[in-house]
Amino acid sequence: MEIEGTYTLQASAEEVWNCLMDRQTIEHAVPGLESLSPVDEHTYTFALHIRHAPLRGNYSGHAYILEPTYPSAYNLKLEGEGPSNKFQGECAIRLSSQNENTVVSYQGNLQLGRGNVLIPAPLVKATIRVLLQQFFANLTDQLRSSKEGFTYVTTLEEMYESPFLSEEIGEPLQSMNMPTPPTLLHRLVRRLGLSRQNPFLEELWVRRLRQAGIIATLLLLIWIGTRLPRHLPNKA
Repeated sequence: MEIEGTYTLQASAEEVWNCLMDRQTIEHAVPGLESLSPVDEHTYTFALHIRHAPLRGNYSGHAYILEPTYPSAYNLKLEGEGPSNKFQGECAIRLSSQNENTVVSYQGNLQLGRGNVLIPAPLVKATIRVLLQQFFANLTDQLRSSKEGFTYVTTLEEMYESPFLSEEIGEPLQSMNMPTPPTLLHRLVRRLGLSRQNPFLEELWVRRLRQAGIIATLLLLIWIGTRLPRHLPNKA
């Protein structure tokens, strides 16, 4: 399962690097991280509790920082066990300066155990994006407290995804967004009981129904087009 994305921070690459390499900062920034203990300079043991479905549960294992190149790049490797089975993942993290900002980009893959084969990959990716949103929001709060004027810059990617993720990125971000009235699709999902009173599932079903409606409309237009009479040109 491929995972990738970018985030922009108003800080130098050196400041962002020092933050990402600071154990206490990471302990406060990673959502659900219960412990992070060093084994050596670049190896840590961790215990993590995820409260978001479908990955809800307790996880533990080792985290390795590989090939660190200050202050621009390092690779992160994770391996351990979760509620269903073992897991492992690798991620390349890059920091690039852009004027006075730093763009943090990541690209990697995650392999879940056989107990998770029935979980749809798009739902797993959406949950991971929720956790990443929380991580960078918490990271921003940590840095803002240590540097006056440090702010987080919303990327185009996040602006596109925020309506889908706003219910799951935590109370601090929820308070920043004004509530929007439910649409007809929201009311339909609630009436059918598909959301199970879970805002995350509700938005997922609304997106699915919206996409299904678009496809059905296109198929209907194609069908109508095939039934329209065709006029042959008159022969002279």
